[in-house]
Amino acid sequence: ATVKGDVHDIGKNIAAVVLRCNNFEVIDLGVQVEAQTIADAVRNHQPDFIGLSGLISPSLGEMVNVATTLREAGISTPIFVGGAATSELHTALKIAPAYGDGIVVRVADASQNPVIASRLLKDRHGERERIWQAQEALRNPEIEPQDTSRREAVRPIIDWDKEKIVAPSFTGTNTLEEVSVAKIRPFINWIYFYNCWNVTGGTAAANELHRDAEELLERIIGSEATMRCRTGFFNAYSEDNNIHIETDLGEVDLPTPRQKPTESRKECHALADYIAPQGYNDHIGWFCCYDRGKTTATNFRIRSTDRQLRPSATAIALRPTCRSNIGMAALSGPSRTLGVCTRRTA
Repeated sequence: ATVKGDVHDIGKNIAAVVLRCNNFEVIDLGVQVEAQTIADAVRNHQPDFIGLSGLISPSLGEMVNVATTLREAGISTPIFVGGAATSELHTALKIAPAYGDGIVVRVADASQNPVIASRLLKDRHGERERIWQAQEALRNPEIEPQDTSRREAVRPIIDWDKEKIVAPSFTGTNTLEEVSVAKIRPFINWIYFYNCWNVTGGTAAANELHRDAEELLERIIGSEATMRCRTGFFNAYSEDNNIHIETDLGEVDLPTPRQKPTESRKECHALADYIAPQGYNDHIGWFCCYDRGKTTATNFRIRSTDRQLRPSATAIALRPTCRSNIGMAALSGPSRTLGVCTRRTA
């Protein structure tokens, strides 16, 4: 929930998407949510965790109020707080003390929500002690906190002899048949479209934007616009933080930065961790989706002739400065899936 007094929901929505993608059920209470409403929802749904979001400074005081209300109601479910206004220091000084024996953890990035949640589910007592010790160090200057800047990055330990290496059905590149925008239309995720405009689905503003976007799609489909995808699989192996990819033009080295160590991060990952070392016959796959020109041309025409539809054209059609989406993902890995997606400009 975004707390009372705050109408911003982009961060909350992103956190919800990340959690759902990691098999967590999310109950979204919306924005401007009263403390008592949150307490009633906790009693009703009995969640494993409570998420509070806030972008503006007054939200910090309301988070303290929510924590107090929950404590007085006898609720001790772990609270995750996040948003631009939050900080580790304010959480330790104000929010955590208001929650008594309950856990309050500040989540700096939406991607960390499922990570922290999984740790609490696995070892709630141990994680609570670690969180409390870190917050106590912030509350008491005489207690020297650990210097995380000098901490060595802990790499995940993977026994590749026990991992199943998946072989692709082909190596090299393959261009798929063109697909009409009409066929792609049912798969549009409107949540991201609404987030782009900072509106909530189901509201009057969202419905108006949706109508504009549907009209734009009709124009694009009427122009017989198509999309094309090219895929490829190549032999690859990892060495330290690099992925070595073998192509027809020679070997390509792809450096993958490793996460920085923090107080709450037990392992620091890099994309290279998801590719087996040399000798395991591992592969890497990539894909590139691009339009056949008519979609972008339609976008240009709308941007220049229709002021009402220009924003939707930019959000839902292919941007003129970005003609393709390039993605890359490892075929194998330590019993998990991970990918990276980048943009290429024309």
